[in-house]
Amino acid sequence: LTVQETLYFSVALRLSLPGGLGEVAKVAERRRRAGLLLDLLSLRGLERRFVGGGELSGGLSGGERKRLSIAAELVNLPSVIFLDEPTSGLDSLAASEVVSSIRTLASQQRVVVTTIHQPSLTTFGQFDELLLLSEGLSAYCGPVRGAVAYFHHNGSRFQSALKINPADFLVAAAASRPAEELARQFNESEAGLALAAKLN
Repeated sequence: LTVQETLYFSVALRLSLPGGLGEVAKVAERRRRAGLLLDLLSLRGLERRFVGGGELSGGLSGGERKRLSIAAELVNLPSVIFLDEPTSGLDSLAASEVVSSIRTLASQQRVVVTTIHQPSLTTFGQFDELLLLSEGLSAYCGPVRGAVAYFHHNGSRFQSALKINPADFLVAAAASRPAEELARQFNESEAGLALAAKLN
């Protein structure tokens, strides 16, 4: 199947249309929705490419296939989207393209929650908010841009954050102390108290 056929097929299976619509109107609405998904996930221009076979045979790259699979799941344009490691198995360029597409979704008044494993500097920089877990407990929750400063302020023994990827620094900082200690420290911090007040 081509990209366009894949999306149209997904739309035809998943999109609920009013019963009073005629067949021509239903086809037109399915095509419109497939086109919208092409735009949302930056797949425009790839409509006639085959999904399988790889780049050498004219197929999609790994990042393009990942964006297509996300598009196929978003047929009903949900307001809250959960993505579990959408960049796994991708090189840093493809991962950055996927996250850029996810940011496009988030910029359209959608909440996007995603897990991410070992993001590059470019990929990590595209996120707005971060929930850093250590053994299932919250070690930090807040703006990405404030995470490194938070750990420096709270006594992280890793002082070379400017020399490495902030994501790597945060993982090392979180792994350097017991999870319970990190969670207690966060819960008692200004950021933790503000978050608790917001949730209550």
